[in-house]
Amino acid sequence: MDGTVFLLMRVNRQGLVQDVAVEQVNLGEYGREAEMRHFRSLLGDAALEAAKKWTYNLPTTGKHVSDPYWDVRVPINFNLQPASMIKEDIYGRWEPYIPGPREVIPWQNKPHYYSSDAIPAGSISSADQSLQLTTPLGGA
Repeated sequence: MDGTVFLLMRVNRQGLVQDVAVEQVNLGEYGREAEMRHFRSLLGDAALEAAKKWTYNLPTTGKHVSDPYWDVRVPINFNLQPASMIKEDIYGRWEPYIPGPREVIPWQNKPHYYSSDAIPAGSISSADQSLQLTTPLGGA
Protein backbone atom coordinates (compact mmCIF):
# COMPACT_ATOMS: atom_id res chain seq x y z
CA MET A 1 0.00 0.00 0.00
CA ASP A 2 1.13 3.54 -0.63
CA GLY A 3 -0.59 6.85 -0.09
CA THR A 4 -0.37 10.52 0.74
CA VAL A 5 -1.75 12.02 3.94
CA PHE A 6 -2.56 15.73 3.81
CA LEU A 7 -2.29 17.29 7.26
CA LEU A 8 -3.56 20.67 8.39
CA MET A 9 -1.53 21.97 11.33
CA ARG A 10 -1.74 25.00 13.54
CA VAL A 11 1.74 26.10 14.63
CA ASN A 12 1.96 28.27 17.75
CA ARG A 13 4.34 31.14 18.64
CA GLN A 14 6.89 28.67 20.02
CA GLY A 15 7.06 26.79 16.69
CA LEU A 16 5.22 23.78 18.12
CA VAL A 17 2.27 22.00 16.51
CA GLN A 18 -0.70 23.16 18.59
CA ASP A 19 -3.44 21.38 16.59
CA VAL A 20 -3.18 18.85 13.80
CA ALA A 21 -5.80 17.05 11.73
CA VAL A 22 -5.93 14.76 8.72
CA GLU A 23 -7.57 16.67 5.91
CA GLN A 24 -7.45 13.93 3.26
CA VAL A 25 -5.74 10.58 2.57
CA ASN A 26 -5.20 9.52 -1.03
CA LEU A 27 -4.22 5.92 -1.73
CA GLY A 28 -2.08 4.52 -4.53
CA GLU A 29 -3.88 1.18 -4.65
CA TYR A 30 -7.54 0.31 -5.10
CA GLY A 31 -9.19 -2.23 -2.82
CA ARG A 32 -12.45 -3.05 -1.13
CA GLU A 33 -14.00 -0.09 0.64
CA ALA A 34 -13.27 -1.55 4.10
CA GLU A 35 -9.60 -2.11 3.17
CA MET A 36 -9.21 1.43 1.88
CA ARG A 37 -10.84 2.84 5.04
CA HIS A 38 -8.44 0.75 7.14
CA PHE A 39 -5.34 1.96 5.26
CA ARG A 40 -6.51 5.58 5.28
CA SER A 41 -6.91 5.34 9.06
CA LEU A 42 -3.55 3.59 9.50
CA LEU A 43 -1.63 6.16 7.41
CA GLY A 44 -3.52 9.12 8.90
CA ASP A 45 -2.82 8.00 12.48
CA ALA A 46 0.90 7.50 11.73
CA ALA A 47 1.17 10.96 10.17
CA LEU A 48 -0.65 12.58 13.13
CA GLU A 49 1.68 10.96 15.66
CA ALA A 50 4.79 12.09 13.79
CA ALA A 51 3.54 15.65 13.22
CA LYS A 52 2.86 16.21 16.93
CA LYS A 53 6.65 15.99 17.50
CA TRP A 54 7.70 18.51 14.85
CA THR A 55 8.87 22.07 15.47
CA TYR A 56 9.12 24.95 13.01
CA ASN A 57 11.18 28.09 12.46
CA LEU A 58 8.81 31.03 12.70
CA PRO A 59 8.61 34.01 10.34
CA THR A 60 10.97 36.80 11.40
CA THR A 61 9.86 39.41 8.85
CA GLY A 62 6.72 40.37 7.00
CA LYS A 63 3.18 41.31 7.88
CA HIS A 64 2.41 37.97 9.59
CA VAL A 65 5.39 37.97 11.99
CA SER A 66 3.12 38.89 14.94
CA ASP A 67 0.34 36.41 14.20
CA PRO A 68 -0.67 34.29 17.22
CA TYR A 69 -0.42 31.10 15.09
CA TRP A 70 0.05 29.87 11.53
CA ASP A 71 -2.00 27.25 9.70
CA VAL A 72 0.04 25.05 7.35
CA ARG A 73 -0.69 22.11 5.08
CA VAL A 74 1.83 19.31 4.70
CA PRO A 75 1.63 16.23 2.46
CA ILE A 76 3.15 13.07 3.98
CA ASN A 77 3.97 10.28 1.50
CA PHE A 78 3.94 6.64 2.61
CA ASN A 79 5.06 3.57 0.70
CA LEU A 80 4.58 0.25 2.49
CA GLN A 81 5.52 -1.91 -0.49
CA PRO A 82 8.61 -4.16 -0.62
CA ALA A 83 11.68 -2.28 -1.88
CA SER A 84 11.71 -4.36 -5.08
CA MET A 85 8.22 -3.05 -6.00
CA ILE A 86 8.85 0.67 -5.37
CA LYS A 87 8.88 2.64 -8.61
CA GLU A 88 11.67 5.11 -9.26
CA ASP A 89 10.54 8.70 -8.62
CA ILE A 90 10.66 10.38 -12.01
CA TYR A 91 9.70 14.04 -12.27
CA GLY A 92 6.64 14.54 -14.44
CA ARG A 93 5.54 10.90 -14.44
CA TRP A 94 1.82 10.42 -13.93
CA GLU A 95 1.00 8.86 -10.56
CA PRO A 96 -2.54 7.47 -10.37
CA TYR A 97 -4.28 7.60 -6.99
CA ILE A 98 -7.64 7.06 -5.34
CA PRO A 99 -8.69 10.32 -3.66
CA GLY A 100 -9.96 10.03 -0.13
CA PRO A 101 -12.83 11.98 1.38
CA ARG A 102 -12.02 15.56 2.36
CA GLU A 103 -12.56 16.10 6.08
CA VAL A 104 -13.89 19.31 7.61
CA ILE A 105 -11.51 20.59 10.27
CA PRO A 106 -13.52 22.26 13.08
CA TRP A 107 -10.79 24.72 14.14
CA GLN A 108 -10.01 25.82 10.58
CA ASN A 109 -11.39 29.31 10.23
CA LYS A 110 -10.15 30.03 6.70
CA PRO A 111 -11.53 27.75 4.00
CA HIS A 112 -9.15 27.04 1.15
CA TYR A 113 -10.27 26.97 -2.43
CA TYR A 114 -7.70 24.65 -3.94
CA SER A 115 -7.19 20.95 -3.71
CA SER A 116 -4.64 19.58 -1.26
CA ASP A 117 -3.63 17.28 -4.12
CA ALA A 118 -1.91 20.28 -5.74
CA ILE A 119 0.64 20.62 -2.93
CA PRO A 120 4.03 19.37 -4.19
CA ALA A 121 5.54 16.40 -2.35
CA GLY A 122 8.04 17.41 0.30
CA SER A 123 6.64 20.90 0.69
CA ILE A 124 4.84 22.94 3.31
CA SER A 125 1.97 25.13 2.16
CA SER A 126 0.70 28.21 3.94
CA ALA A 127 -1.91 30.73 2.86
CA ASP A 128 0.40 33.65 3.67
CA GLN A 129 3.98 32.61 4.44
CA SER A 130 5.97 29.38 4.49
CA LEU A 131 7.38 27.92 7.70
CA GLN A 132 10.46 25.70 7.92
CA LEU A 133 10.55 22.33 9.62
CA THR A 134 13.42 22.17 12.15
CA THR A 135 13.11 18.55 13.29
CA PRO A 136 13.54 15.48 11.06
CA LEU A 137 10.37 14.10 9.48
CA GLY A 138 10.68 10.99 11.66
CA GLY A 139 10.29 13.11 14.80
CA ALA A 140 12.73 14.33 17.38
